[in-house]
Amino acid sequence: MVKGAILFVLMFVLFRVAAQTEADVEALNARIRLLEEKVNSFEKDDMLLTVNKDDTVGVFDYDVVATQDMSVLSRNRQINALIEMMQEKERGKIQFKGASTTILQSGRQNEEWHSTLSSSFDIFAIATFNAYSTLFFDLEAVTGNGPDAYFRNYTGLNGDAGSTLSDDGINRLNLLEAWGEFSLFKSNLKMIVGKIDLTNYFDNNSSANDETVQFISNAFINNASFAVPTNSPGAIARGVLFNRLFLQIALSKIQNTGDEIFSDLYQIAGIGYKFLPGSNFETNLRFFGYQHPTTGNSAGWGLSFDEVVFGKFNIFGRYGANQSRIAEMWGVKTAWSTGVRYVQDVKKKPVVFGAAYAETNFSCTNYTTEHLVEIYTRCQLNQWAHVSPHFQMIWGGECIGRIFVYGFRTHFNF
Repeated sequence: MVKGAILFVLMFVLFRVAAQTEADVEALNARIRLLEEKVNSFEKDDMLLTVNKDDTVGVFDYDVVATQDMSVLSRNRQINALIEMMQEKERGKIQFKGASTTILQSGRQNEEWHSTLSSSFDIFAIATFNAYSTLFFDLEAVTGNGPDAYFRNYTGLNGDAGSTLSDDGINRLNLLEAWGEFSLFKSNLKMIVGKIDLTNYFDNNSSANDETVQFISNAFINNASFAVPTNSPGAIARGVLFNRLFLQIALSKIQNTGDEIFSDLYQIAGIGYKFLPGSNFETNLRFFGYQHPTTGNSAGWGLSFDEVVFGKFNIFGRYGANQSRIAEMWGVKTAWSTGVRYVQDVKKKPVVFGAAYAETNFSCTNYTTEHLVEIYTRCQLNQWAHVSPHFQMIWGGECIGRIFVYGFRTHFNF
């Protein structure tokens, strides 16, 4: 009986130890799962401006998530995505994001070579107060003017260049944008007021609208015929119907000044429609028209579209034209461009191929049509860094012979 009692005690002790061990293991597993959830949440925040997948998103969508492929979005959509992510965080406090782009270009014309380097640094500052009001600021400093000073052309070979170097030899931060956004009717109506960049809202394109991650030639960032003023005080009203039809209208000063704010106003309106949203054949079509006050309100217009084909290819195009007085002032009568973009994952990282062609027709009959070709491939190194080699060829117009330019771009988001 004693042996039986001892055996019973030993079995009881072992059972309690095993039960305790099981409880400890289960508690440890619970802690591991909690840590995994926190890491996943942290990664989603940090992946805001990284290339993730190959889906193509229309310019006017507002249901943006932080893990979208930012490289297929217009600059306006990237800003919207950034704001929506920030709205999920603590409100009433200013928050920052940054981006840095460097472009090395070397070109040849009639056996004469020139090489240039340009670098830009952007700081985005966002303050959200609730789901319906946001403040946004974009400050930028740029070094280098690109190759256009050496190779005569109209449209421009580096849309990211434009030195902010002052007379004392210091690169100053330039306030590109500073505006407040206010939403009504579940964000179906938005009003943006402040210093605005009209090209973020008009003449958008998901494959050719951002010189920091897409094409670097100006003709593929915006239509060469788009006679738009520089960033200046203005207001934009944007409305959405059924998440497919989009209307917007804007007024802007033609000079970057607050003097006589209601005079010399540039007027522009646009409409867009999304076909087959969310499918492998999604298509975005946009039309806009404008009047320029310095030409007696002479008018111009533009058309932009992009279409997904089988979820991998994206074809895009633009066309624009100006009435004679705007054409004389701006220098361009008509312009068009078209191209293709293809995305393929390689070792779980997207590799992008893009090719485009543009023609620009001038108001001056002394110039022939300017032709431009650009080809690039962009690779993602990690969630912050991207690199892309570029090839450009331009001829006609002001060019003397054919110009060949080879470039290499690095881009970082943080």
